[in-house]
Amino acid sequence: MSHFDGKHRAFCVRAFYENSRSYIVTRRLYCSEFGLRRISEASSTNLIKIWVKRFEETDSTFKPQAKGRLRTSRTEDNIESYAVGTRRSTNFYSQEIVCLTVIATKLATNFKLGS
Repeated sequence: MSHFDGKHRAFCVRAFYENSRSYIVTRRLYCSEFGLRRISEASSTNLIKIWVKRFEETDSTFKPQAKGRLRTSRTEDNIESYAVGTRRSTNFYSQEIVCLTVIATKLATNFKLGS
């Protein structure tokens, strides 16, 4: 199994505390509880350690939500403000390109006249 849901995680954490904090016993009980034939099919010892550590720190076995930039919802105001900003930057760069083209043309004619 590559993915363990909350029921499996909770069973492992509970079995760990009920059985003298033994990872091996926890894995064996996991196999018998969920009908697995081999202990290699059960969650690994390292995975159980991670779940127990998370449970002790956060009272949950799941990963905490990642910190970082907050998501924004797609509202009409957000879409419009993004579109306005994109138009401004596009206009700015297109004006800059026009100016550079005019300057390049003038320089080209000056060099042709000078030679």
